[in-house]
Order: sequence, then C-alpha cells, then structure tokens
Amino acid sequence: MRSLALFAAILFLAHGTIVSAEARNPQAGEIIQGVVEKAYDGDGIVINHMKIRLFGIDAFENTRPRGPEAKKFLSDLVKGTFVRCVVHEFDVAKNRPNAVCIDSAG
Repeated sequence: MRSLALFAAILFLAHGTIVSAEARNPQAGEIIQGVVEKAYDGDGIVINHMKIRLFGIDAFENTRPRGPEAKKFLSDLVKGTFVRCVVHEFDVAKNRPNAVCIDSAG
C-alpha cells in the first residue's frame, strides 16, 4: 500500500496542482512546496507556518523517550531544504495534511 502511495505521489509531483503553503485544508493530490522551517517532531515538518505530517513515518512523540532525538534527527536531515509534498489526506481532527515529500534533488 505504501508503495502505491509513493508511486501516486511521484506522479502527482510531476503533474499535480500546486497550492500555496498558506492555503488551509489542502486536498488529496495537491502539492505543497517550500523550504522546511523546522521539524515539529520526529514525523512532522513545517513549511510556511503549516504543519505537515510525513505520510508513512511513525516516530516517537516529543513527550516520549527518544522523541526529542527523533525530532533532532529529522530537523538535521531536512531543515532549510526545499521540498515538494503531495497531500495524501487531510487530517481534520489535527487540522493538518498528511503528505509524501521529496527534496528538490528528487
């Protein structure tokens, strides 16, 4: 299932609708792009003040043991990097998109 989602994301990255990261409630298939400001935990990033959960990644929360370590690892990996994210679904309960993201290198 994750392979299918990744394949779909790659197709959308080539042909999807790009939305502003300031847009709230982006829909599945839309693309959010920008420079990663920070990681807010081990499986989430912030682009233009919008929290985006990385689809298919499950890391410790900040309040759990090793959570801060997971956040630092992700931050060191992506902070300051330009990324394109394809929205997989919008989590209404947490008011943020779940997305598959790649960096500008592809």
